Amino acid sequence: MAASISVVIPVFNRKEELIRALDSVKKQTLQPSEVIVVDDCSSFLIEDFLRESNYLDQDWVRVVRNEINQGPSGTRNTGVMHAKEEFIAFLDSDDYWDPHKLEKQMALFTKKPELDLVYNGTWVVYENKTVPSHTKLFKDNIWYQLVDNCWTPPNPSTMLMRNASIRKLNAFDLTLKHAEDIDLWMRMTLHDMKIDYCDERLTYFMYNSTGRLSKQYRAKFKKVEPFFAKWEPYFRQQGKESSFHRFKQRSFTKFALETFVDSLRDRSVSIPAQMYFKYLWNRKEFYDLILNKFRRVQPQPS
Repeated sequence: MAASISVVIPVFNRKEELIRALDSVKKQTLQPSEVIVVDDCSSFLIEDFLRESNYLDQDWVRVVRNEINQGPSGTRNTGVMHAKEEFIAFLDSDDYWDPHKLEKQMALFTKKPELDLVYNGTWVVYENKTVPSHTKLFKDNIWYQLVDNCWTPPNPSTMLMRNASIRKLNAFDLTLKHAEDIDLWMRMTLHDMKIDYCDERLTYFMYNSTGRLSKQYRAKFKKVEPFFAKWEPYFRQQGKESSFHRFKQRSFTKFALETFVDSLRDRSVSIPAQMYFKYLWNRKEFYDLILNKFRRVQPQPS
């Protein structure tokens, strides 16, 4: 018997990656009741592609197409709007899951019915190498971790959330083109939602996938500004302007570090130099973060 879970997969112009994502859902030891693939106005019809690939022969896979391109927030929200089940799991079309992901998350919901969200750790796939992400997982003091510690949660492909809870938050903010997931986490904490995690790596994050905003350095810095513009009035109302400015500065330092490291991997020189002299050279946390970033990681055991 299928669990009361709707899986939402936003997709734009992807084929092989989407099939891999769907295969990982098909292999779940706890099967969801429905899978909603949201086509964000791709240059071809995702529905036709899946029909030709025999993926629409299964009643639980259906495709919804946006009339106009809406980006990650709007596309996930389209899936939420069509989701019928008690729980919603998000899966980006270029990521995929461990076969036990949904089973282990639902076990936590069964044990703790008060929970609104269960997430998990990730594996990072980079240039055909699978390494463990060292992102720390938290279930308490989330606001502190996000704002004061500049914590970046694992991406939405790790999330299993109550349908009613995400609807209470009006899902993802349509005005944001970047950091929309961090914004959701911040709003969850303000609504005192209950969060827990599976202390296992159950999601595979495709780090160097084409189309990720994290690879579009200039666009990333530009598109994050609306996120800070949205939250600045809240901090001001709380009399915490200095906390906001530290949060913003630390966030840009972290974004700059990601750009710095990625560019070095791509054997670029000019971009790391720009990042270093504009954002990093006088920031103590840069030197702390970069030591952590370059620590040894071991490939996933075969």
